[in-house]
Amino acid sequence: MKFKKYLSLTILTMSVIFTTGCYNQPSSTINFTPTSPTLKSQIINQKAILNVIINDLRSSAEIAKYTKETNIIKLSANPAVDILFNQIIKEDLNAKGFQITNNPTLANINIIANITDFYANIGQGNLRHNIKSKIQLEIKAQSSKGEFTKQFMSTNTKEGILTANNEDIQKILSQTLLDITQSINNDQSISNAINKYTN
Repeated sequence: MKFKKYLSLTILTMSVIFTTGCYNQPSSTINFTPTSPTLKSQIINQKAILNVIINDLRSSAEIAKYTKETNIIKLSANPAVDILFNQIIKEDLNAKGFQITNNPTLANINIIANITDFYANIGQGNLRHNIKSKIQLEIKAQSSKGEFTKQFMSTNTKEGILTANNEDIQKILSQTLLDITQSINNDQSISNAINKYTN
């Protein structure tokens, strides 16, 4: 009888430990909501029909990695980084008055975005942490008449007490994403290249 009680208590204790461990496990994804352009052009380029191509050239789909209680937490983006920039770039081009086609054979110019960096590096000590974020991509306007390339990069640094967590990483990457999105929205050189190579 004592053995059965001991066994039941042991199973219950292990169950509580297992459940607690699962409950404390951080999510492996970070959610991003890109901002839409605030200004929209009233001028529509009828000659330009754009085909947008997004290439994720990063060596890994991870956007951050850190240690929590001896466990390595690897984070990915939701939506995926290529889908994120597909939305950002298409909304930007639409706001600037350009037509986008889902049929590449109808396009007379390609807009190609090559993503090379979307990551947060985390340095941790016993009392403080440091997070350095970097997002970088190039956008090409490419047609039979010529090609133009523009580089975009944004970085941020954040320090805090104790160890980093998902919220810390989300804040700095979201700010970095906002910064680079605004740079893309404010840029006119790609629009000028599109007009030049389709007129």
